[in-house]
Amino acid sequence: MKRIIILLFIVSFVKVQAQSNFSNKEYDNLLASAVENLNQADFYFVGQAHGNQANIIIERDLLLSLNHKFNVRYYILEYGQSLAFLLNQYLETGQDSILNFINSKGNFDLVKTIKGFNDTIPDLRKIKFFGVDFENRLDGKWTKKAIEIISDKIKLADNHPLQILLNAVINQEPKPEKENLNELATYLKNNEQNCRTLLGKYYVDVLLISNSQFAFSPKRDKAMFDNFKLLYSELTRIEKNPKFFASFGFAHVNPENKNGLPYRLLEDGDSPIKGKVSVIGAQYYNCTFKVETPTIGPVGTLSSLCKNSAVKDMDSSNDTKAKTITFFSKNELTKFACKKALNKLDAILIIRNFNANSSWAF
Repeated sequence: MKRIIILLFIVSFVKVQAQSNFSNKEYDNLLASAVENLNQADFYFVGQAHGNQANIIIERDLLLSLNHKFNVRYYILEYGQSLAFLLNQYLETGQDSILNFINSKGNFDLVKTIKGFNDTIPDLRKIKFFGVDFENRLDGKWTKKAIEIISDKIKLADNHPLQILLNAVINQEPKPEKENLNELATYLKNNEQNCRTLLGKYYVDVLLISNSQFAFSPKRDKAMFDNFKLLYSELTRIEKNPKFFASFGFAHVNPENKNGLPYRLLEDGDSPIKGKVSVIGAQYYNCTFKVETPTIGPVGTLSSLCKNSAVKDMDSSNDTKAKTITFFSKNELTKFACKKALNKLDAILIIRNFNANSSWAF
């Protein structure tokens, strides 16, 4: 079986982070070969188990390689747009205070890498974050801050109806925050052209923040799908064919979850990118995870879809403790005993021997 094996040592990863300039060789070397085996798509989805240090490396190298080859430059977060807005502010300004506000204990390796990368390339290739997930995290801390920054930038009169609604979100009064956001979304809908003028480039941020699902639910993919459609509609006003990348948890990327965001985008009749989504699975062996209830033993796409046979075969095929990622292309997936279960995937990554890492390392 032909395999592209990528040795990913943490020492080399830190070295790349410290550099200020990125040549093709530096950002293409780790997963460039894998990207060469992927067909062109409008959206590339990668599955992950949260809280493992390999995730950062995979996201970084796939995203930068896809940017280089296909101009994929919109990173869709499994978070709300308020967080994405704050990260974009950091990409623009480089102010560490923004990252400290988001999480004072985070190192934000991926975000800092993207900042360094963006600083070396033309505007039309710069990477930007967008979030389509629920907003109510940390009791609305990011939501309030994002709207406050936008409010300060557009400088409306205090008695302007839009400013009154923005203030309601910032202050979380006079109504519960969910109702304040709903009223803001309704105002944008009823006064679209005026709001576009007043908010300028921040219209898309306020639109996504106010229209997102407010609270967490394990079955929120439909809400994320609806928010993505809003985002896509806005982006296609300024460019012809935007391209996206995301790394979401297995529950969303599992091919058996027909309601998962990747498969809604791939198959739903009202998807703006129907048939143009590439999904990459991931399987972890001998890895640890910094989450509340980490899974013991192998975890990932094979564990979910292929049961014991494929999982054990892959597990027994590695007798070293090296940190490696192995890439199997779509053609190679047909060689698995559970090939029918994997037919919606375009590739799979096998991740071995990586330790736990805070999700805040992104």
